[in-house]
Amino acid sequence: MQSQSKSSKLKSWIRKFPRHRKPHLSSPSSVQIQREAQARNEGEAAPGEPTKRKLESEKRHPPSTRSARVEHEAQEGNNGGAAPVETTKQNSESTAITAPANEQNATEERRLSQASITSSEDDAASDSDELQTSNGLSMYGALDEDRDFRVLDILPARKASSQLRCRLKTANLDTRNLGFSALSYSWGSPDTAHSVMCNGRDLKVTLNLHAALVRLRERRKVVTIWADQICVNQSDISERNRQVRIMRDIYARAEHVLIWLGGDDPAPDGPLKRDEISLRMAVRRIRELSEEHRREDYGALQLTHYDYHSGEPQYGLTTEGFTGEYYHWHKKNIMSPAGDPGWEVLQLFFSRPWFTRIWVVQELAMARSVKVLCGDDELSWDEVKNAASYIDIHEYGEVMNSAMAWGSRFPRLLEESAIPTSGCLAMSSIRNEAKRTRQTHNEARCDLLKLLEATRPAQATDIRDKVIALLGLCGDISIIPDYNTSSASLFQTTATELIRVNGNLNILSQVFHSQSSANPNLPSWVPDFADFTRPPTLLSPRSHAAPPSSSSAPSFPAPGALLLPRVWRVARVSDVSPVLDTSHFDIYNDAAAEELFGIFKTMVRPLKRYRNDDTVNKAFFHSLVGGYIEFTPWAPGGRAQSLEALHHDYSHFYLRLVDYVTGMSVLPWNHRSAETYAKTAREKARRRRVVVTEELPMQKGDDPARRSQKLLGLGPEVAEVGDWIVVAEGGCVPLVVRKCENDESAWRLVGECYVHGIMDGEVAKLEGIGVGPMMLV
Repeated sequence: MQSQSKSSKLKSWIRKFPRHRKPHLSSPSSVQIQREAQARNEGEAAPGEPTKRKLESEKRHPPSTRSARVEHEAQEGNNGGAAPVETTKQNSESTAITAPANEQNATEERRLSQASITSSEDDAASDSDELQTSNGLSMYGALDEDRDFRVLDILPARKASSQLRCRLKTANLDTRNLGFSALSYSWGSPDTAHSVMCNGRDLKVTLNLHAALVRLRERRKVVTIWADQICVNQSDISERNRQVRIMRDIYARAEHVLIWLGGDDPAPDGPLKRDEISLRMAVRRIRELSEEHRREDYGALQLTHYDYHSGEPQYGLTTEGFTGEYYHWHKKNIMSPAGDPGWEVLQLFFSRPWFTRIWVVQELAMARSVKVLCGDDELSWDEVKNAASYIDIHEYGEVMNSAMAWGSRFPRLLEESAIPTSGCLAMSSIRNEAKRTRQTHNEARCDLLKLLEATRPAQATDIRDKVIALLGLCGDISIIPDYNTSSASLFQTTATELIRVNGNLNILSQVFHSQSSANPNLPSWVPDFADFTRPPTLLSPRSHAAPPSSSSAPSFPAPGALLLPRVWRVARVSDVSPVLDTSHFDIYNDAAAEELFGIFKTMVRPLKRYRNDDTVNKAFFHSLVGGYIEFTPWAPGGRAQSLEALHHDYSHFYLRLVDYVTGMSVLPWNHRSAETYAKTAREKARRRRVVVTEELPMQKGDDPARRSQKLLGLGPEVAEVGDWIVVAEGGCVPLVVRKCENDESAWRLVGECYVHGIMDGEVAKLEGIGVGPMMLV
């Protein structure tokens, strides 16, 4: 009866407002209602309400019912206008987002909103009212269920300059019709904080999130989103752990995932004006390239599935079905690298922080529908992805064409002209793989090892997120996100789990110890996933260094120890080159030619004929690229990736070296083939050394006068003379190890290596080498 009485009196009070006003979708400011009620009790006019209306209201509301209403609204005020968090879990037929329990009261609240929002026009007085209502209480209520999460209502404003006002509400993932969008964005620096009024409290958020909320705010209706910076209590570690575990479901249930790339950037140093490199110009160029990509008939050209055996570790493009006519680079002059503002805006666009952050990988992969917001403009994800694909195919050819005229200035052109599309293409391929595995397994089951390699350059504020941010995409991994765990413990758990799940030692290829820094808390065999500067691994579809497994699996006999049951000790390292600086590896750089020729003359030429009847030239140039076969898009007829392609490309690079040494062109060499090889070497040989081993034991049929018994390869940055090259059962590539000084039975992993001549199981046939278990610590 009391509820009905209160309801009828609310209805009579609402009649004071004109019926022609359109109701707003948001609920009223509970703070404003509370202050109006308090003003009536004190005999004062409520803010924005004439004294005559106050007197009429007092006649309609006896003191008993009025005090009951004030008590009810005060309780709502403490919850920021949302329903109390203490409601029971809603079933699948209930309202998706928590609202007042009584449906009639909810309707009345929506009707009251035209008084609280329309009349105030989001002025400063209303905001100052909200600043005084928190009573020191936290705006974060408890999330009672594991599937509970919060959504954020962005309240409307007629003026773009009005302060942002928002409210948090509780929702549950097991309900229907959630009706929210999830924001994918880069947090940005916490040093540039802006204020947002949320549930009556002044909340500080980063500049980039503030800009995104302003961009999403509408004039007349509430916009409901999920943004982790606000919707998750970042100071509560326990809540963060629970929310991270359901984050993939939050993005999967969102109606749209809204990618916020940011607004306009100021012009960089240079002659270009701000309007020439505006974000709008980049958006226009993206649409042009996407349309051009759509029109071109690429046959079977498409983004690869998430598979190393495509031969593209950078998750680029497959080559089946290519026809030669599409290697003619620019039928239309859409891009030009030198001094073209359109080229520079593409560089700026794909250099935006969103493309470099680790968390956005999962957010994009799980999305049903994606919208890309760039300032006031909007793109589809397909437009961005297609433009990146077009650039990836065409850009290098344009640079090469320009290089013919630039000559020795080519390195500068190459550096200045690069458009960083690899992050976009990698994320798109991971999204494709997540979709494919969801169709098969009803959940995303990407390979965590490949995800860790693909996202190697991605950055994270919390280094633990380099692993945690990917776990939601790997349904067969049993690692539970926990921010109470140290990064060293998390990384070791990850390496252990990958050895257990995959049944091989491929995770050891991601170990890269640096001369300048190392994590002393990690065992030598555990990768430091936080190091986003490490070079790509030497893993290749053709690498099967260990014979088929026949013994027991690796084990973990003690904390931080890895026992390898069967290891072939091939040879000691007898010579190492200086660490290779591959940043200047290109066909027009004489310094690079001088460095490589010096290594070739002192370390390679004395080896005579290589032991497997290969030339030492072939062994050397295969080693510089780790035996990797690079796709050469300008090859006639769409030539498939093959060893012949690699031989062709390194041969022309070698002829370029001969050009440098002799000062004359002995044989004609192809610029593009030579630069294809140099481009691969820049990545694969980065921060590595050329290594030569001691003599191997004499093998049957060997002629020491004709064949060298030494091996040549590419080793890690910290390799030293005296280290051992070994092949462990279950490993695809050889390893460099070093004995521990204080424990003769233990070894430390130095890193992976490529050794020409033992990459295909040949160690099983070598005589006179030691075979046995090895303990890595």
